[in-house]
Amino acid sequence: TFVQPSCSEFGAYDYTRSGNPTRTALEKHAALLEQAAAAFAFASGMAALHTVMRLLKAGDEVLVNEDIYGGMHRLLTQDCVHAGVKVNFIDTTDLEAVQRSITPSTRLIHTESPSNPRMRITDLPGLARVAHARGVL
Repeated sequence: TFVQPSCSEFGAYDYTRSGNPTRTALEKHAALLEQAAAAFAFASGMAALHTVMRLLKAGDEVLVNEDIYGGMHRLLTQDCVHAGVKVNFIDTTDLEAVQRSITPSTRLIHTESPSNPRMRITDLPGLARVAHARGVL
């Protein structure tokens, strides 16, 4: 907890898990380094991935590389699909296959490079060009 101006006024921070000066500084500086409007820090990679998946709604599609971290696989196959999000596992190392897999419903491409567990390498700048050309995150 943080000191407050009074019992009826709250300052910028009230409870460390909901925000704190250290996290604010990290997010501010990460955004500056990345030349972004904002940045967000999470307690874990899965917390970040779960938040990103919440950008999708029923009827949206996410393209995902074939071999991914087990926690992400479970998030997609046990959570996202129940929210009506279509999950399509593809070989993201093959950019032509990625391009062919993008549909009007595709909103997001998720990949890991190197992948887990097979350590396959995706051309991330190339994948970004394919995605951006089609308006996909």
